[in-house]
Amino acid sequence: MYQMRVGLCPPQGYFNEFDGWEPGRAWKRILEISQLGERLGFESLWTGEHVLSKWGGTQSAAFDCFVLSGAIAAACPAPEIGFDVVNSTFRNPALTAKMAATLDEVSGGRVILGLGCGFKPLEASTYGFDYPDMKERLAMLAEHFEIITRMLDNDAEPFSYEGRYANVVDMDASPRSVGRRRMPIMAAGRGKEVTFRLAAKYADVLNLGMQLEEVPQYLPFVQQRCE
Repeated sequence: MYQMRVGLCPPQGYFNEFDGWEPGRAWKRILEISQLGERLGFESLWTGEHVLSKWGGTQSAAFDCFVLSGAIAAACPAPEIGFDVVNSTFRNPALTAKMAATLDEVSGGRVILGLGCGFKPLEASTYGFDYPDMKERLAMLAEHFEIITRMLDNDAEPFSYEGRYANVVDMDASPRSVGRRRMPIMAAGRGKEVTFRLAAKYADVLNLGMQLEEVPQYLPFVQQRCE
């Protein structure tokens, strides 16, 4: 028996939904759709980390996912608040964990944290971030998963971690996660060798990012990685 749960991604500006809109008007529209989704019974509301609109434009508002999700959480008290996904190459992983745990606390334990390694070189170059090749970005992501999942785990002991791309010293984070051992963690991607292994090791949810009819051919590989 499978249970289907349906979430909603309000407009955020990535798909140029707000070309020519004044940002205040765009925010009111995001809020209106989020509240409508809550009234209609959607179980979760999702934002993703894109700092530019997909097709450019100087008057096309694109909103930050963490600030936007905090505002949506305050206005919509019932649905879970999901990130699909945070671009790990843009953020210090310990800070990502702190921000997610803070939002989880103030929202009453509703956060689902998705992590990815980014796929838009223009976003990186525009904002001054490095954009190494996929292999290196996935290696960074693996270290970030290690730090973030331990920081958010209520049963984890204080720890230090020294990696190639990230490190923490004597980390004993608080807050962590509300109402469960650890908030759900999501990995995103369809890479059978690396992404699926990271998902099996660290995540509770795997976002394959594909059409439904494509999924069956990938499921055996997901099962193998989990085993």
